[in-house]
Amino acid sequence: MALQNIGSSYSGIKADVYVLTRIYNSYTVGSKFEERFSKAAASVSENAKLYKDGTVIWMLYDDSPKDERQKKHENKLMKTCSSYGFSQEKGNLIYIQSEMPGNSAYASFCIRKQFLSIAKENDIAVSLDQDDELRPGAIKSIVENMPKNGVVLSSFTVIDDGGKDITGDGGKIQKKLTKYISKHRIDNSTASKKDDSKKNNLKDIFYASSIGWTKSYSRFAMEKNMEALEGFLNEKRVSVIDYYSKHPAYEDFVDFYILLRSDITISATPDVTHTYYKHKEAITTNPDIDSFKLHRTAMLLTLIDLCYKEADNLRPDFKQLLMRFVTIKVVDIERILADYRKDFNDGDNRYYTFAEDTHDDYFLRKLYRLSQGDNRGKEQDKELFENAEPIRCDKTKDNFDDLFSCENINSIKVYHAEMKAADSRHVLQKAFIEENKFRTEELCWLKRIWEKEKQDDKLNYDNKLTPNQTRYRVMWVGLILWFLLIVGFALWAYVFKKDTENFVTPILALMATVLAFLLNEQSKVHLLAREEVSKKILYFSEFEDLKRHLEANLKVMIEIRKQMEKGKVPADIHFTNLSWPQTSCLFSDDITDIIDKKKVDDFARLKVNLRNIQNSSLWLSKYVREPHTNEEICKAIDWEIARHIGYLMNIHYMQNNNFSFPSQNELDFYIREKHLKNYLAGMFMSYHGDDKDKDGRCQILRMKMVNHYLDIYYDDRRERRNVILYNL
Repeated sequence: MALQNIGSSYSGIKADVYVLTRIYNSYTVGSKFEERFSKAAASVSENAKLYKDGTVIWMLYDDSPKDERQKKHENKLMKTCSSYGFSQEKGNLIYIQSEMPGNSAYASFCIRKQFLSIAKENDIAVSLDQDDELRPGAIKSIVENMPKNGVVLSSFTVIDDGGKDITGDGGKIQKKLTKYISKHRIDNSTASKKDDSKKNNLKDIFYASSIGWTKSYSRFAMEKNMEALEGFLNEKRVSVIDYYSKHPAYEDFVDFYILLRSDITISATPDVTHTYYKHKEAITTNPDIDSFKLHRTAMLLTLIDLCYKEADNLRPDFKQLLMRFVTIKVVDIERILADYRKDFNDGDNRYYTFAEDTHDDYFLRKLYRLSQGDNRGKEQDKELFENAEPIRCDKTKDNFDDLFSCENINSIKVYHAEMKAADSRHVLQKAFIEENKFRTEELCWLKRIWEKEKQDDKLNYDNKLTPNQTRYRVMWVGLILWFLLIVGFALWAYVFKKDTENFVTPILALMATVLAFLLNEQSKVHLLAREEVSKKILYFSEFEDLKRHLEANLKVMIEIRKQMEKGKVPADIHFTNLSWPQTSCLFSDDITDIIDKKKVDDFARLKVNLRNIQNSSLWLSKYVREPHTNEEICKAIDWEIARHIGYLMNIHYMQNNNFSFPSQNELDFYIREKHLKNYLAGMFMSYHGDDKDKDGRCQILRMKMVNHYLDIYYDDRRERRNVILYNL
């Protein structure tokens, strides 16, 4: 990788910026299309005001269905754009209606072609989805970092439906690398196999999903990309339209080609340029299995064939970079599929098809079989291979086998792989394993932090020293200083002994006496410190016991509630056992003398929970002895199950947040975590579902029960009920 110092390529040059946006309005009731589009429009407008070296032109490619609602939809679009300063009359808005509505891949192709037909030599293309936003100053930053023959990478932020930032690793890798690349552009024209390996290694730039970063194009780069792709499709496939008719789901995999061209310079902006919103209507939250087994395989095989066809125009080491990129994408997709299967097991029925049809290595196997033209297999794969005609060309198998060859994988140092006489499938599998291993090692510091936090939470919730531990350490310092003072005084007396004989001996004796006293006091403090530590250990040990106690109680109440559906009557002894012994040190006030003083309120709130548990035990055991109907007792137990879920989640929160007691909002947000809901579902052991119903899996039923009791719990919190007190 050859590096060059940044020059201001666009300094003093007039450059218009085209923001390319595909529009798709499904016209469904409840859709937030207009609201989200307005936010996108506002962000483009703000950037247009900040950009002074040209005009920001918004190019809208309307891919919405064509029916009687289209005209009304178009009028609303134009009105929204006009309210933010964009109109066709002003020349800063271009509106195009799709010839093949609903095909996102073809729409992306067409809007780029339209840009090339209009844009001048120095113009720049920036992509923006209709429901996302440009960050303030994004366009200005992109232009400042754009080489005349290049591409600018930029990082982004992902926000979920609840407004939470869910960007992978917090965007740390993106920000670190874009900052570096913005200072040192990658000039592919000087890349050579003879270059120093460290300078020629693109592992950082193409690490993990980094190619998924937003890419902005100079007109030169966009033209080279589109010329190569269109020429390849027309020559090797049926036609551009036929290809995208078969594969309508847009993926940016093929865009990796432009980053390998020898006449392209890669740059980056250190600023975050886009905010992506992942909401319920987004494609990523409503996946289709065909987009994995057919469309994504199509795009990766097309990328491989395109690169081999254009090999003379690419970097000499393009095979190593391409192999790694394809492998990384296989790893990413396999992880996505694994997450979908897990989400189904967690109760999300949208992913039923993925749980039924996919498995470990699912995508890897599909990609390999398609590359080889191997149409043997399950009956449901018949359609896959019938649609494979526009995916494969005559040389697809040879290209794939050459890319995933022993020679190629051995040349990629990061894999540390030495293979001989292995076929391309085994090489791909080896690269897949190595890439997982490499990525784990790269992020091992996160794993170490997580393991340390987990260990700290389990063994020591309060890391502050006790008062006597602090005194013990201070006294050690005092002892050392006093001992050094005695030694210094003795040396001084030895040097000047003739003049100091009369008072040296009594002073040394006095100092020795003080030293003995300090040693004795230190011994006492040490014993007191050990006693305090023992108290802390006992306290936190009983805290662990309390968590297990709550888990057991919750399972018992759930089972009692289940049995009551069969008409059985609960015994009061079950509810008497819910109580926590008042002799427990968790009720003791002595702990406030040795814990972190900032935690006193947290410990006090914990004791309130313990008293509530006591009251619940007294109340329920008395309630079931009274003449109540089965329905009334069921409601009472339901209420206490919900409350015990709250108690248990309080304990979990404290365990994982340095013993801080959660506020109502903190706990409500905390309980939404999937792994905690999964944990709670495990309490409903007797809920197995109906074996005759293929969708009635026990995990789904258990998750429904969790959500049911959480609803009761949230209602209880909102009504701010108080525990009923009884005097027996």
